[in-house]
Amino acid sequence: MYNKVQFEGDFIKAYGYLGVGAFKTGRLTPPAVRYIDFCYSVYNNAATNKLEALVVGRIVKRDGTGTRINLEKVGYGLDDDERTNFITTKAGKDGVGSVLGVDDSDWELSLNDSWLMGGIHARHDFYLASPRTKDNILDSTYGATVTGRELLGLTTFGYTLHPNTRLGEVYVCTDRARALAATFVAYQKAFDAARAGGGFSKLVNTNTS
Repeated sequence: MYNKVQFEGDFIKAYGYLGVGAFKTGRLTPPAVRYIDFCYSVYNNAATNKLEALVVGRIVKRDGTGTRINLEKVGYGLDDDERTNFITTKAGKDGVGSVLGVDDSDWELSLNDSWLMGGIHARHDFYLASPRTKDNILDSTYGATVTGRELLGLTTFGYTLHPNTRLGEVYVCTDRARALAATFVAYQKAFDAARAGGGFSKLVNTNTS
């Protein structure tokens, strides 16, 4: 597990100051400090959740009437039932849960990576809430969806897919050393390599696409 100094150092190397402020007189600005603290809290809360498991997948979206509007595309995914049953991961002492549940205004890719990294460093199991279809993994603009990026992180850092468990597909840590050695910098490099080399297509379950 990262301590605060290790987390901050690797985080800054991987993401710079995009979205968190910039240097001011050689020091992090207050917004940058608050944002990194926020991400570190989410990292720790993901790592220490009581179920010792996290849930990844596409978000089920609703319109103004509460009707689900993207099920045809995602198949199924993270909805209110999952947030209730597994409890959401947020910042702060009451945010220890298994499903990332921060407000849209607080969400950034680096925050999502922090949540995932907390689970990886703790070697938690990761359950899939969505099928591994092309629509759920691949993105024509960014190379991969957030779910695709998450699954790449798992396969990069010592996780193996168990496809037929009682609760569906689950990624389990089978290489403790790789999981403990995971870094944000290595995650970014793996993403860039997969995007350039078409590596995300390997994550798709061809039987569901």
